[in-house]
Amino acid sequence: MDSTYHRFEELFDQLGLPSDTCSIKFFIAQNSPLNNCLRLEDAPCWTSSQATFLKENIQLDSNWAGVVDQLNLAMHVEEFVQLLGSVQIRGDSSVNATACVSAISAITLAHRMAP
Repeated sequence: MDSTYHRFEELFDQLGLPSDTCSIKFFIAQNSPLNNCLRLEDAPCWTSSQATFLKENIQLDSNWAGVVDQLNLAMHVEEFVQLLGSVQIRGDSSVNATACVSAISAITLAHRMAP
């Protein structure tokens, strides 16, 4: 696996979606939480090419797999969706990106530690 780390902004660019912080938050909030039985790539919000990109990059464990996995978590975990909705939009997108990454990390850790 390539060790290149991609951010949500880059993933959304790659998917052909608006990639500013507000647009990413809106997209996740509007399309989440996904049913736990629904795979990320099977969600109705994707075009067929977007779904293929997501599926292939997870299967191939490509350099996109990490951020696709984070998106999968963000769209399945209701606590993240609620937290995302409570994060205030600021002019400094790096603050928002840091808050989102911190939220994902905290929720991921909590779910890994859950019985």
